[in-house]
Amino acid sequence: MEGFPKELEAAIKRAKEESKGIAHHQAKVKADLYAKDVEGNKRNYELRIQFLQETLQN
Repeated sequence: MEGFPKELEAAIKRAKEESKGIAHHQAKVKADLYAKDVEGNKRNYELRIQFLQETLQN
């Protein structure tokens, strides 16, 4: 029973580190998806501008 508090403390520390890793990974995935969404919107607007410029020229 004497080693139990130390084992518990180590298990808690491991769980905290794993949680931080999971949270970091989820944040990175979310940021990557957001960046792709922004890039897609930018490309969409660029194509719309190009189309409107071509329409004005004709």
